[in-house]
Amino acid sequence: MAERCLKCGRLVFKKVDHKGNVAMETSIRLDLELEGGEVFFRCPHCSAKNVVVEATNRSGLPALRVSHIRE
Repeated sequence: MAERCLKCGRLVFKKVDHKGNVAMETSIRLDLELEGGEVFFRCPHCSAKNVVVEATNRSGLPALRVSHIRE
């Protein structure tokens, strides 16, 4: 599974499924950034800010979901 940039469509990070729990692949370090009250992952390819929001996953647990982009 992969999370792609909403602007350029290239890979931002991979997700792994470990016994039904989806998590971010940690082989590549990608930090959450904060600016103007928004939390985002910066695309390593086009530098777009992929803003994340808190959501609920299939198991009913809290998770982050990419909502929209800021340039």
